[in-house]
Amino acid sequence: MKKYIYVYSCFLLCLLLFSCNSNDSKVNDTARIGDFAPAFSLKDIAGSTVTLSEYENKVVLLEFWATWCPPCKASVPELIELQKRYETKEFTVIGISIDHAQNLSNRLYEFSRSYHVNYPVLIGNDDVARKYNVSSIPASFLIDKKGKIVDIYIGYADDFTEKISAQIEKII
Repeated sequence: MKKYIYVYSCFLLCLLLFSCNSNDSKVNDTARIGDFAPAFSLKDIAGSTVTLSEYENKVVLLEFWATWCPPCKASVPELIELQKRYETKEFTVIGISIDHAQNLSNRLYEFSRSYHVNYPVLIGNDDVARKYNVSSIPASFLIDKKGKIVDIYIGYADDFTEKISAQIEKII
């Protein structure tokens, strides 16, 4: 019995370690650079339905994240700064939480309030994560005004703001 508990514990630890990534790398599978971003319709933390098409003619940075992920938490201040810097230039950050918890709307509301999040926070699901091929978080998708994916970042790196700002400047 102890052997099974040990094996199960090791499996869970590996799953946690590999699902949260602090290295910056590119992904090119289901949601591909150059393709149109997959459409979605998700609830925000207030219960309103939000669709990607509502952000047509805007540059969008989709950020898949979770409240339990340390690199995700580290990226929040930079996402807030990007939102402040470019919000008057037809740009928005959209956070898509992949948390699975009871009272998730309340949990995300409290998280957003405590971090002073200034961009929409949506409640993700397995379907939208699958459409974007999200297997590690944070995962960021930069989408141009025409709805095409310009770049994909997996993980968090200290130079994220500089890299993404340079790309935003090119497509705004």
